[in-house]
Amino acid sequence: MLQIAYSSYSLPLNTINRQDESFTAAFSFLIVILGISAWYLWTIRKPMTPLPPGPRGLPVVGYLPFLGLDNLHLLFTDLAGAYGPIFKLWLGNKLTIVISSPSLVKQVVRDNDVAFSEREPSIAAQILATDVLSNANLKACYGLRREQMTKTIWDVYENVGKPFDIGELAFLTAISATVSMMWGSKLRGQEGAIVEGPFKDLSSEIMVLLGKPNISDIFPWIALFDVQGIERDMKKIRRSFNELLDSVIEPRMKAGTEKEKVDGVRHCGGWNQYYFNYDRMGNGRANTKSKNNGKVKKELGDVVGLKNTVEEFHLPNLSYLNAVIKETFRVHPPLPLLVPRSCGKSLHLGGYTIPKGSRVFLNIGSICMDPNIWDTPSEFRPERFLNDKFDFQGNDFRYFPFGSGRRRCPGLSLGEKMLSFILASLVHSFEWKLPHGTELDLSSKFGSVVKKKIPLRLIPMPRLTNLELYKE
Repeated sequence: MLQIAYSSYSLPLNTINRQDESFTAAFSFLIVILGISAWYLWTIRKPMTPLPPGPRGLPVVGYLPFLGLDNLHLLFTDLAGAYGPIFKLWLGNKLTIVISSPSLVKQVVRDNDVAFSEREPSIAAQILATDVLSNANLKACYGLRREQMTKTIWDVYENVGKPFDIGELAFLTAISATVSMMWGSKLRGQEGAIVEGPFKDLSSEIMVLLGKPNISDIFPWIALFDVQGIERDMKKIRRSFNELLDSVIEPRMKAGTEKEKVDGVRHCGGWNQYYFNYDRMGNGRANTKSKNNGKVKKELGDVVGLKNTVEEFHLPNLSYLNAVIKETFRVHPPLPLLVPRSCGKSLHLGGYTIPKGSRVFLNIGSICMDPNIWDTPSEFRPERFLNDKFDFQGNDFRYFPFGSGRRRCPGLSLGEKMLSFILASLVHSFEWKLPHGTELDLSSKFGSVVKKKIPLRLIPMPRLTNLELYKE
């Protein structure tokens, strides 16, 4: 009887003991997991903190649904007002850092230029900057640029009274000059036209592709599938470019001297890079306020005269025209976020950690409109640049519309020269007016470069007293 009673009592007691042992084991396992997690977060993830402040996003997609499609730099400027001159946001699984302070920009492009450049400039870029775009080479090619500008003036004169898309006119003039400088004076007539047409078409196609948002940039794990076909299209255009270049290089290699062979290859390799950077400059939008336009015309009349056409040696003396161009790029920077940089290693910036692989935007659009830096920034006032305190070289971090350091636009020297030459020639040679019933619209659309949403169309009328100057 006692044995039965003892057995009845010991059964639930053993069950309780086994439950206690299971609980103890589970609890011990949980403690180990928590300990490992804490150690991992402290040792492995420690460099990830503190990150800059920033808005909270959604799982997986991050802040993408809140970005919109237009004027991304304006949204980033608003976020900087809330979170400070350096903030973060997640775009998909990509950490993005946005900087809108000259002092922090200096730390990126000068103090840590190598880390934020991700890679050294290519050989082609070095040749472009030091050889193809040298002062001596630019001076030697002036005749080709002048020839193309003369042709543009004649084309406009033949169509006086008809509206022109000013952006397209300047773009085609620059491309034609680039083609002439690329092929040299030996490619003329029908042969030149056969090459020039495809070159312009391919260049335009590339700019369209560069302006498309690529989902593979946001979610790298799907890049292999090339969902939008952007990589496929770019490779196709690259093959076409190579075939076009080969069609010009091979005859030179067969028939030219050794120097001509080297120069031809260098030109063909370099001018492609120049073109893509010129597009950034060519899409800056000129402001046509009458008081500024009148001062520019007066300066052109004083420096050039109505009995002459503009030459490149006039350009350094056109201080007000140059000030108008600089002020235009301040108010309407063609790349308000520049080309994004990638951080090659984790480092500290402004009291925060920037992890390796982060994408970094420099919001020069915000800097150029900062009332703490510029007096009445929303006012278009070229006079602020007349003292030559600012230039395009990227040494002053309050104004560097074409980048600074290793990421500065390699085509800057020629782009600046061509832009001034084209603008001065068109303003000096013609009176321009809006078509009847239209108004000036300065709204923009965001893409690879910021462009006017509605193209500027103007009607030209001859301005020079000697009509013979319009002839080719």
